[in-house]
Amino acid sequence: MDILLVDDDQVDRTAIIRTLKKSNLNVHIEEAVTVDQGLELYSKHVFDIVLLDYSMPSRDGIEMILDIRNEARGTTTAIVMMSTYEDENIALECIKAGAQDFLVKGQVTPGSLIHAIRYSIERQQNELALKQKTVELERLNKELRKRSLALEAANTELEAFNFTVSHDLRNPLT
Repeated sequence: MDILLVDDDQVDRTAIIRTLKKSNLNVHIEEAVTVDQGLELYSKHVFDIVLLDYSMPSRDGIEMILDIRNEARGTTTAIVMMSTYEDENIALECIKAGAQDFLVKGQVTPGSLIHAIRYSIERQQNELALKQKTVELERLNKELRKRSLALEAANTELEAFNFTVSHDLRNPLT
């Protein structure tokens, strides 16, 4: 599993890396200290998940989420936002921006981190599958509307033909 860890705090990065290395997950971790550095790494490599700090110098984590989601391949990457603040408004803002999960750093345990990573990846895959199904459904609906219009046109032609034949046969009989 390829992970991009973006956090300006060396202690937090070290703790997260130690936790991930102790897990049973086979991980490759790239580190970034700023949002810009994280985006540069993201542009060069495909990551399964981005673990992202909310409060960063110069640009915050929300901006990085939005930048990732605006990229073509940005819909395939799961994002877990982490913060030292236990604030529901911040968590909601992160989820609305496109993060799959929100963790409070002081409450993160090895189990909760691994669970959040697995859950986020699964949720992102489900969201992507749902979007693909929606696109396919829209395509099928468009095709159905097209066929329905063609059928209506054929029915109109049949009615006109029926009227003409009926009218043409009525005159000789009269």
